[in-house]
Amino acid sequence: MDETNLRILLMLSASPLSTWELARRLGTAESHVSERIKRLTNKGLVRSEGWVRLNGRNLKLYSATLRSIRVDFKPESLMLTLQREGAAKDTNIFLAPCMRYDPPKLRYKVVGRRAERGVIGGSSGPSL
Repeated sequence: MDETNLRILLMLSASPLSTWELARRLGTAESHVSERIKRLTNKGLVRSEGWVRLNGRNLKLYSATLRSIRVDFKPESLMLTLQREGAAKDTNIFLAPCMRYDPPKLRYKVVGRRAERGVIGGSSGPSL
């Protein structure tokens, strides 16, 4: 499961769409979306809704078979819990490492108040 598959599932959860419309919304090739839809269908996460004729084209519509998608934020990963229609149990998918926060490296030396006062002329004032 990656970001693109998750975006596809979220869009298909809202309404049935064709691979052509998904590709347009994702800004990618329709063949790329078709391959992803095929994999998601094999996993039972997407189903075919049948064919429609739109703007002179025959388009197959797909929808997600999910009742809910839950995202749990873990220290260095995400866990998706997908609840499918009619499934006896939830599907847990770990996305790790997905998010990792490393503090930025400082490019300057941090100085204390006394050193600052010395640099700006030793002004007299309350010491901190």
